[in-house]
Amino acid sequence: MPRDIDIIELAIEASKAKMAAIVCKDHFFPNVGMAWAAQWVVEEMVKKGELEQSCKVFGTHILAWTFHPDQIHLIRKYPNLGYVFFPTMTGRVIKGAYAGPPMPVLNGKGGLRTEVKECIDACAEYKIPMATGHTGLFNPKERVALVQYAHDVGCKMLFTHAGAASTFGAVSAEELKEMAKLGIYLDFQANTFLPNMMHPTVDPNAIMDVLREVGPENKVVATTDFGQPTCESPVPAWKHFIRGMIHFGFTKDEIRLMVRTHPAEWLGLDV
Repeated sequence: MPRDIDIIELAIEASKAKMAAIVCKDHFFPNVGMAWAAQWVVEEMVKKGELEQSCKVFGTHILAWTFHPDQIHLIRKYPNLGYVFFPTMTGRVIKGAYAGPPMPVLNGKGGLRTEVKECIDACAEYKIPMATGHTGLFNPKERVALVQYAHDVGCKMLFTHAGAASTFGAVSAEELKEMAKLGIYLDFQANTFLPNMMHPTVDPNAIMDVLREVGPENKVVATTDFGQPTCESPVPAWKHFIRGMIHFGFTKDEIRLMVRTHPAEWLGLDV
């Protein structure tokens, strides 16, 4: 997707902000090589005295075109892999996302297809975090099947856009809390709090009300989902999101859970 900031610029901004790590996703292709290059740049800047510290830079691998499990066995060998996620703009998982052929996750009996299970199995085995992408956002059967299987095999799964899905009525706060009981992490992003190209008008109360109803302790992971042209840049947006949490009465300990503890747990970081 077009971006208003490249991964190297973002890594520099995040390092200046003393962030421990960033994860950048690509909707169509692996970007772990780009993450490795950005990591090299910020570490070289630290050596030269141009930065005080470097953040860890992660890329992603998306199951964009196939669910063949061999891609998990291969991508695990690459440094700077943050997580693997299910289709977003491919696979026809949502209306308007028509790149490539359909990629159903369910078989004819309503269960997960064998190759989908094998991908989740491999990520569980290698301790690679996963995310649902846009898969299951508007299909409860897909959502339940992915979440339940991830729980059953011990895969650390993030339900992408959990906050937005609840705010817009696709998923209830109660269902999100049930997911958290299964060990599923819940993504709440800044672009439902700040106006942007995807949501030109937003009610900042709505996402904060859902966040309070779900509860920060229930595996909430705060993200930005920003970087697109005409949107706020990710690092300033991150700060505004946190300021919003403070304004709406969330405590320092609650905010720390969402911006540090839970993201680190999901990614397997010691911070």
